[in-house]
Amino acid sequence: YGNLQKELENKKRELQEKEELEKRKEQLNEEYEIYEILNKDFWDSKHRFPDYVSKIVLHEMVEIANYYFSKFTSGNYTFELDDDLYVLEKNTGHKRPVSSLSGGETFLASLSLAFAVADIMSQNAPLESLFIDEGFGSLDAETRESLSDFLFEHIRGSSDRVIGIITHIDDIADKFSQRIEIEKRGGSAHIKVVY
Repeated sequence: YGNLQKELENKKRELQEKEELEKRKEQLNEEYEIYEILNKDFWDSKHRFPDYVSKIVLHEMVEIANYYFSKFTSGNYTFELDDDLYVLEKNTGHKRPVSSLSGGETFLASLSLAFAVADIMSQNAPLESLFIDEGFGSLDAETRESLSDFLFEHIRGSSDRVIGIITHIDDIADKFSQRIEIEKRGGSAHIKVVY
C-alpha cells in the first residue's frame, strides 16, 4: 500500500508537470505564431510592415504639405493621395496628376513637400538648416510676392532653424535685410554681406 501511495503521488506530480509543460508549450506556440507574423511582415518579399509605416508617414507628409501648398497658392491647390499623388484644384474641383503641373506649380508643390519633410524630420532631431535653391523665376510676380512674404514671416518666426534662399531675382532678395550677395566683376566673383 505504501509503494502504491508513493507511485500515486509520483504520477500526480508527473501529471501536474505535464499539464504545466503543455501550458508552456501553448504559450510558446502563441509566441511563435506572433514571431512568424513579424518575420513575414518584416522580411518577406512583400515588405508589408515597412510599406505600412511608409504609408503612414506619406499621409502625414501630405497633410503637412497641404498647409504649405494651400498657403503658397492662396488656397487654390491641395494635394490628394490616392494610389498616387494628385493635385486638387479648389476652384474647379478637378483632380490631376502632379506630372501635369506647370513649372511654377511644380516649384510650389516641391517646396511644400520639402517643408513638410523638414517638419517631420525635425520632430525627432533638430533640423538646423534648410536651403531653397532657385525656382522663383518660374513664378509670376504676384505669386513671387506672396511666397516671399510667407517665407520672410516663416524665417522670422523660426528661431530654431536657419532657412537659406538662393536666388538671382532682385524682388525676392530685396525682401531680406540680411543676405550674402555674390557680384561678378570681370573674371572674378566678390562676396558682399548685407546686414
